Amino acid sequence: VWFSMPAGNTLRALAEAYCSAMTAKPSNPKRRGGLWTVVGGKDAGGLIVRTGRPLTSPLANDGQRLATGSLVHELAREGDRVRYELLSGEGPPTGWVSCRIGSRDLLVETAFPSSRSCPGAVESPAPEAPAPAAKAPAGVAPAVSALRRGAWHEVLEVSTSASAEEVKRAFRSLALLHHPDKRRPQGLGDDFGGLEDDSGEAFRCLQEAYEEGLRVANAIQDETSLQLAVPASLLPVPLDASKSQLRKACDDFEQLVDSGETSSMPGDVPASTVDVVAAWLLEGSCVCVDTREPSEKYGKMAISIPGAIALGYTELLKRPESVVPVLRILQTHAERGARIVGFSTHGSPTSGNCAVVCCMLADVFGFNFDSLSCLEDGYLMWRRWAEANASLAQRLRHRYGAA
Repeated sequence: VWFSMPAGNTLRALAEAYCSAMTAKPSNPKRRGGLWTVVGGKDAGGLIVRTGRPLTSPLANDGQRLATGSLVHELAREGDRVRYELLSGEGPPTGWVSCRIGSRDLLVETAFPSSRSCPGAVESPAPEAPAPAAKAPAGVAPAVSALRRGAWHEVLEVSTSASAEEVKRAFRSLALLHHPDKRRPQGLGDDFGGLEDDSGEAFRCLQEAYEEGLRVANAIQDETSLQLAVPASLLPVPLDASKSQLRKACDDFEQLVDSGETSSMPGDVPASTVDVVAAWLLEGSCVCVDTREPSEKYGKMAISIPGAIALGYTELLKRPESVVPVLRILQTHAERGARIVGFSTHGSPTSGNCAVVCCMLADVFGFNFDSLSCLEDGYLMWRRWAEANASLAQRLRHRYGAA
């Protein structure tokens, strides 16, 4: 079932759209998605959105992030990746995001109203009597009052020892009520706490209560782990770690980098110009890392930069145990103080893999971030430089034994 709703529509409009969809015969019921509220990425400016499910897909809308507090409709879901349509808030109108990292939710499902309470969902053709004035749901006024006082358990109407699941259920039941794009139901009067034009502030307080509630719940469950921003598995792993340990560390990195929660971010990796990299190569003070995929190496593109070591992003991410020998070689270069310069075809953070590989080397395998950089404008720029500086390029090929 598919439906879209222009920004600014009320909760009643959302209920009507949902009920209309529910009464229609779906062509593929398995594709029906729900509503999600974005609760993650608060400290990173929102969640990273990509045009496809893989984390190697280009960023959507030139890197614009999906803002915390946005309301989205699920179009498809594969594992922990959700393709969405933006209903309210800020961010790309559609794209793929991660819904959770380990036990931490980045998106929280927000339940649709019951079909029996939806406007237009009647069981007989007889006309309905005019609906009485709406009454405030039980607990709304105490919740609004608690929002202003800042007590997270009173905001969510749970005990201070509530479990993580109880905190999540409480948040879901209040999320639609206090979402900034939903107006106050007519007829609630003062029982609603007087939040006529204050739903945005209320929802922000609700999010803060939810985050604090999860932190406390997880602390009760495990006193030694207070919902760390970076899982322990992302601490640098030794190269002699087991296959499962290496893969788990890379999987955690893959999820965290997309939500902007890794220690090193691709946008922070410095760029080195082609002239600087050529000078480093001539003096033997750097080693280049070819992060291109095999499909990108064809014809003249198969000729790499002299002395470059191949380390494809997909191979490193999905089969890190297979590239341990390559990582050991890079580790040896790093220990002697050499700079490590990654390069992709274009060198762009949104279409290349070199910056992400540099972040993996730093966060997963413990390389010094300050010794890492990317070749500005990538391999294509190197080819143009080599054509314009034929004698220097020949010296480099002779130095590194390249053809």
